[in-house]
Amino acid sequence: MTPELSIAVRAAHRGRGVGTTLLRELIDDIGRMCLSVDVRSPAMRLYARLGFAEVCRKGFTATMLRAG
Repeated sequence: MTPELSIAVRAAHRGRGVGTTLLRELIDDIGRMCLSVDVRSPAMRLYARLGFAEVCRKGFTATMLRAG
């Protein structure tokens, strides 16, 4: 079973490392997880940097998996 991740950072707090910190903590605790992201979102770069790989794309939505 692979948990699907759902998080968001308020616009006023973006670019300060909040999302990176949240994801690193989850990765340390969970390891393997997946998420869906709008391919136009700058967050895709963050997810790729933290080991997520795109496994499926439908329209503007990509599913990304981190194998752990």
